[in-house]
Amino acid sequence: MFTNRDPRIVIAIEQLDKSIELFLKEESYICSLTLAGAAEEILGKAVRENGRESSIDESFSISAYFEKAINEIRENKYNETEFKKQYFTKANKARNELKHWVNSSDLEDNYKEHAKDMIIRAYRNCELLGIDLTDLMSSFNEWFYSHEA
Repeated sequence: MFTNRDPRIVIAIEQLDKSIELFLKEESYICSLTLAGAAEEILGKAVRENGRESSIDESFSISAYFEKAINEIRENKYNETEFKKQYFTKANKARNELKHWVNSSDLEDNYKEHAKDMIIRAYRNCELLGIDLTDLMSSFNEWFYSHEA
């Protein structure tokens, strides 16, 4: 079991908090996205190490269920391995574009939306690990329900 004292979790929480701070202050959605992405990846690995599905795995499972059902209705073959690859590629596209050298014409421009989505994924991983919410996580939660609900 992971605790808030595990150094890997401490680092991920610091990254997530800084991501939320930058997001809420509207200072840098790009930095917010990359920090949240780093936190999400670390926390997701911790969730999986605990034998559970991470936030992106949960999201994939729901999407895969519907994709399979749609394909069965249309009598198409469903290839879960290929669909999972496409799903994870799309879900992490903006973060990976900012982490790696890509053609500048391929860069997306809706970083606020991508940062918000990545924060939500990292936040969900914290919930799955039973990590106590920080003040910034609670502030993001309040922002989310006042802007997105």
